[in-house]
Amino acid sequence: MFKLNDRVFYPFYGVGFFINVEEHDIQRELQTYYKIYIPDKQLDIFVPIDNAQRLGLRRIEKIENLDSISNIEYNYKDHFEVLGDNKKQIFLKKLRLGTLENHLQLTRDLQYTIWAKINLHYEEKNLLKIAHNMFVQEIRDAVNLSEKEAIEFIEKDFKEILKNYI
Repeated sequence: MFKLNDRVFYPFYGVGFFINVEEHDIQRELQTYYKIYIPDKQLDIFVPIDNAQRLGLRRIEKIENLDSISNIEYNYKDHFEVLGDNKKQIFLKKLRLGTLENHLQLTRDLQYTIWAKINLHYEEKNLLKIAHNMFVQEIRDAVNLSEKEAIEFIEKDFKEILKNYI
């Protein structure tokens, strides 16, 4: 259970704040929802309590320091061993799971593809944009950085890691 103003993360929406628990009558059945406010989208969303975990609603991850993110190892060669629709399904699963590590992996995968001078499909470009935004939001709020500082950290981190692969 969340407390008032707990920072939470909801896949595809980003970082928000827990507001309260509300009951709504849906087809003559009373259902209980978490009310979450997503400030970046200026949006209130209602997540069914019974499905919240399955839908990926969670507290934002605690980050001791930014180095702990940089130290998450990842093998870029794995990215190229998967082809076509399988790759798309893996990308979507990482985005749906909504963990910080999944967003990091997805963003690194797609960014590496760009730096390796391989064209991204339209869907992959959209996934990169969504994953990057989710990653920036969570780092920004977990470490209490400005959005600009979070973006600068990510770009520096990726360049450091990718120099070993390109």
